[in-house]
Amino acid sequence: MPRRIYTYADGMGWNFWNMVETIGSFVIALGILVFLANVAISRRRGEIAGNDPWDARTVEWLTTSPPPPYNFEEVPLVTARDELWHRKYVGGDDRRPVRVPAGASADHPASGPGAAAVTPGAEPVHGPGHGGHSAIHMPSPSYYPLVASAGLPIAGWGVMAGGAPQVALLALGGLILFAGLFGWVLEPSAEESH
Repeated sequence: MPRRIYTYADGMGWNFWNMVETIGSFVIALGILVFLANVAISRRRGEIAGNDPWDARTVEWLTTSPPPPYNFEEVPLVTARDELWHRKYVGGDDRRPVRVPAGASADHPASGPGAAAVTPGAEPVHGPGHGGHSAIHMPSPSYYPLVASAGLPIAGWGVMAGGAPQVALLALGGLILFAGLFGWVLEPSAEESH
C-alpha cells in the first residue's frame, strides 16, 4: 500500500482495510486518553498504595515498596508456599506462621503420605560462616563488568566488518572482554560491615 492515500485509486481494494485501520487508531487514542485521565484522577484523589497493595501471597511483597536495591537485609525464613499469606492470616500463639498444607485448613490439618511435616519451634540452620544470621552477601562495587561489557560490542563490530578491520576489531573486543572478565573474577571482595 502506498504511503499517501491520494496516490491510489478508489477501486484498489484498500478502502475497507484503511477504514479498519483508522478506526483502530482512534480506539487506541481513546484508550490512551482514558489511561491518562485515570492517572490524573488517581494522582489527585487516590490514596497512596501501601507496601502490599494487592494483598499478595508471596515473599517478594514482604519488603517495602519501592524495594531497596538489595531487596532484603536478611534472607527471609520461608515456612510455607504462600509465606506472606500465612504471616498475615494464619498464625499460632507464638506469632509464627502455621503451615496449612494443600487440601487442609487451619482447623483441620491434613494427614497421610501427602501431609507436610511441621516441626514446632524450628529455626533456620546456618553454617559457621554466617555468624548465626542469614545476611545477604552484596557484591563489591566494581568497574570490571563495565569493561567486560565494552568489549562485547567491539567484538560484534569485528564480526560484522569485512577485511582487515574484522580481525583487528574481533581481537581487540575479545581482549577487552577477557580482561574485564579476568579482573572481575580475581577482584578481591570488600569486607562486609555489620
